[in-house]
Amino acid sequence: MSSSNILRLLVDALRGGETLDMGSSDTLKLNPKSWGTSKYVQLDVGNDRIQFEGVDMLLGDNDQLIFGDGNDRALVWNGSYLEMGPASGLWAGAPSPADPQYHTIAHEFFDGFEAAPLDAAEVWHEEDDAGTGTNAVAMVVNGAANVVTAAVDNDYHAISSVKEGFKFATGKKLWFEARFKLTEATTNDSAWWFGLTDTLTTGGIKADAAGPLDSYDGFLIWKDEDTLLVDSELSEAGDQDTDASEATFVSNKWSRVGFYYDGGTAITPYYDMNEAGVWTVGTAKAFDATISLAAMEEMHVVAGVKAGPGGAAETLVLDYIKCVQLR
Repeated sequence: MSSSNILRLLVDALRGGETLDMGSSDTLKLNPKSWGTSKYVQLDVGNDRIQFEGVDMLLGDNDQLIFGDGNDRALVWNGSYLEMGPASGLWAGAPSPADPQYHTIAHEFFDGFEAAPLDAAEVWHEEDDAGTGTNAVAMVVNGAANVVTAAVDNDYHAISSVKEGFKFATGKKLWFEARFKLTEATTNDSAWWFGLTDTLTTGGIKADAAGPLDSYDGFLIWKDEDTLLVDSELSEAGDQDTDASEATFVSNKWSRVGFYYDGGTAITPYYDMNEAGVWTVGTAKAFDATISLAAMEEMHVVAGVKAGPGGAAETLVLDYIKCVQLR
């Protein structure tokens, strides 16, 4: 007995006379009697597709529609909102912009730097010591912004979102990502930083190789002068959880940094250096008895650069900055 006849018998037995039809081109067509002739599910071999005609495909809560040979992307309804992203990693579980309720579900800050990035009345505010270089929108495909220091040791130049639009809070998952490039004027000389902070004194970072401020609420990823190693830190006032040497910066290469807050106690940093195109997971930080989640304040998005002891001007090229949080 052929495989098609076996399938016919199985369907007949299980579905009370409904049919599974195999056409001359090995096309399979499921057409239960109760549907009539206008409704069917068909495996269309000739066109390499499965066709649903007049019927719905139902995926329950947390059932995934997966794309890519390596399970690269998944579309899933998690019971509250539509997710679209990788199965794991930085953007796993993020709300999908394809969800019609996206902007009621999530607050999104995004700048691809197609226009002037320093309009203090709308998006960005400059943080500098008045001796710094001139920022500018770069005339490149996809847009970019140049944040520029003066040629003076410890001259800093940062941009911060005008509004303190984000706050770590229970149940409010958050995703942050930035893509950038910096060609160091002198190897190891520059410092740069990205993340969220409520305190913008000296742009959010101290002089020399001292890292972020002693007291602030936020999460920062940065590189100090005199090194190529990248660090990350969770801070609530004067209490910090810091991990050093989590990644290695490569001059004149596009890099990405990011982090994910799980809506509970954990914040995990991510790194993609040297144009690798793959996220590397850093060490998760946790709110605890010392670092209080309840005491956290609202935070600005920030990105900055600082000249090092060689006294050469540094230019931080920003491709985009994005931060998304559940409302």
